[in-house]
Amino acid sequence: MMPNDARLRNMTYSSQLMVDVAVTAKVLNMETNEYQEESRRLTCVSLGKIPIMVHSRYCNLSQNRVPSPYDECRFDYGGYFIINGNEKVVIAQDRIAENKVFVFINNKATPYSHVAEVRSVSERRFGIPKTTAVKLSTRGNQFGKYIRVNVHHMKHEIPLFILFRALGIESDQDIVKHIVSDVNDPIINELTGSMDEASNVRTQSDSIAYLTRFIYNSNSTAKIPPAPVEQNADASAPSTDPPVVVTSRPAINKYDIVMSMLEHELLPHIGTDLYIKAVYLGYMVRKLLRCCLGEWPLDDRDSYVNKRIDTPGILIANLFRQYYAKAVKDMRNLILKDVCNWPWRATNKLINVITKNNVYKLVKPTIIESGLKYGLATGNWGVKSSRQRQGVAQVLNRMTYLSTLSHLRRINTPIEKTGKLVQPRKLHPTQWGVICPSETPEGASVGLVKNLAMTTTITIASNALHVRQLLLDLGAQPFVVGCDITYFMSKTFVFVNGSIMGVHEDPPTLYHALKRAKRSGRIHVHTGVVWNIFQNMIAICTEGGRCCRPLYILGGDGRSTRITASLAARITANRRMDATLEEESPSWAQLVLGRWRTDSEDAARQLERLTLDQENTGWTNLEEPDESIIEYIDVEEANCSMVAMTLSSMQPTMRYTHLELDPSLMLGAIAGTIPFSDHNQAPRNTYQSAMGKQAISVYASNFRHRYDTVGHVLNYPQRPLVSTQMSSLLHGNDLPSGINAIVAIATYTGFNQEDSVIMNRSAVERGLFVSTVFKTY
Repeated sequence: MMPNDARLRNMTYSSQLMVDVAVTAKVLNMETNEYQEESRRLTCVSLGKIPIMVHSRYCNLSQNRVPSPYDECRFDYGGYFIINGNEKVVIAQDRIAENKVFVFINNKATPYSHVAEVRSVSERRFGIPKTTAVKLSTRGNQFGKYIRVNVHHMKHEIPLFILFRALGIESDQDIVKHIVSDVNDPIINELTGSMDEASNVRTQSDSIAYLTRFIYNSNSTAKIPPAPVEQNADASAPSTDPPVVVTSRPAINKYDIVMSMLEHELLPHIGTDLYIKAVYLGYMVRKLLRCCLGEWPLDDRDSYVNKRIDTPGILIANLFRQYYAKAVKDMRNLILKDVCNWPWRATNKLINVITKNNVYKLVKPTIIESGLKYGLATGNWGVKSSRQRQGVAQVLNRMTYLSTLSHLRRINTPIEKTGKLVQPRKLHPTQWGVICPSETPEGASVGLVKNLAMTTTITIASNALHVRQLLLDLGAQPFVVGCDITYFMSKTFVFVNGSIMGVHEDPPTLYHALKRAKRSGRIHVHTGVVWNIFQNMIAICTEGGRCCRPLYILGGDGRSTRITASLAARITANRRMDATLEEESPSWAQLVLGRWRTDSEDAARQLERLTLDQENTGWTNLEEPDESIIEYIDVEEANCSMVAMTLSSMQPTMRYTHLELDPSLMLGAIAGTIPFSDHNQAPRNTYQSAMGKQAISVYASNFRHRYDTVGHVLNYPQRPLVSTQMSSLLHGNDLPSGINAIVAIATYTGFNQEDSVIMNRSAVERGLFVSTVFKTY
């Protein structure tokens, strides 16, 4: 099936999800006290149909790069789904970042003034974030303010020093060393109240005994489910009586429950090592107290450094996870019901509970299939019986071609539109270059509905195992039990995706080595490498959902110059990189990855070809011939970089690290088509961004092969006399909007006052502004 077939026949463009089911049955022989195991494999069992995004890897159009034979628009980029014949787009949703410590002032009516919280989720699998919060009291005891910690699945806040002792750090001196290394640091004065609060609990066993008072007495928390055990006198002999199923539950050990909670519920993104969690807890306390004392700034909820964007793939994966869990739960209940009702007594083989004849009675493919279709068709995101988000999926706007592009690049902030909060609606400085400053709707949704800038790329999560190994090769020292904590605390902390990797003695060398590895393609080009000198830490991030954009590399590290001013001048003058470099133009991958050497040419010849002249060499560091000219940087990296807008705006006293590809790339798809937008008032660009999407044009090149509910086509479109470069890149010359009318600004009969217009009748008769409306009934 092709996408247009699904449109015309009111069908869903989807594909079957097939799995292999492995069935294993264990029967206990009471005479030998041994398990007899029998297994079976059922192949190609359907779990349901999964909607396929148009022009994705699994779309049939991706097999053929020329979509015209399949009645598709030649300028369609895809990115939407077809559900029951309707085109649906999943709007990207932004959220607060996970696995990152944030310190805020607590405005709630609680006895705590400041809180440091982290929403932890394992990077190995999908899961619900588990929040750990470290709180500083407003008022203290006789020794000062105290600090308590909120742990997931704990009914009450835990005193800080008791939690440290439960993690294996028992003495007060060792606990303080894990928070701050300098004994003269004023932070120590803020810890006396917490020391006094935990003075009666001195050992790890006493601390765990203390924590057992605050665990929930639920079976889910205990994580010790009933274990059905089959008992049969003789498994080999046939029997007419059903086997006895004994549900045995071991005695619940609260000590084991607390240890399991500390390993899996407390900071799950760190892993299960309690000592590393103690080090991370010390970092949280240190950041909390630094911010409380005014030494470090508080975090900003609205900063795009602290935001992540969930793209349609992540949103559908989360929805699939919920319905998959529901399908597994129903399957488990049906299997237990069949086991207890004993319908397999004819063969007396437990493995016959699941056969190829009844597998679809147990594994219901309609649960996942109907759930995904319901979410995409209605826009209500989530399982029907639980809380749902509204408007996540919408009908794709096909009024004009530009309105379609704008709809596909939209981002929504999921908060109440009628709320009176002002800060989330403001244009934040960290949105520079990644969010269009002009394109946002008027009214209640202003600032909450945004659009991506032209070169913005939303990262996909990549495996950080290679980065961790590279850090070890570069001299990073991981935290281990028994290490010299005073020595480690005085060095630069190294974080990978929010978890502590270790420390390093020489942060400049490590930072530049990581930058070279990124620019040469040895690690993923979307990897974020940030050196926060103020907080003495280096953070490496490979998470998904970060906004990044490409920039020219300038000599900001003081050691190498990736692109000289003369080469940048030629690039700016020619407007194209491939017009500047001689002979064969490099591909975008070569510009980003820097892989200039090929099997047929040696490195010397490649470098000679890239040398424009002796003083205007694009590559001046011959020791690193593989480094790139263009680098992707995310929002947090941009905070630690000096980016020049244009060559003419560069000041000789400033030290720049990057150069914008073009100043117009800070705008979105609609605002980028406004001629001379820098000469307009800012609200005028916002108005044009809304009205430019309504300018009638040819909304798709295949409109003759579509049955849209309403379609508008301009009969005689013309290319505008004045347009931007972005307009031509967005096929504004192929699918133009409007007509170049000859206008006279004058008084004529007095009937054209205010907004009245007098038109030439013969021009209208010859086809001026004539359009065709298509409707499907």
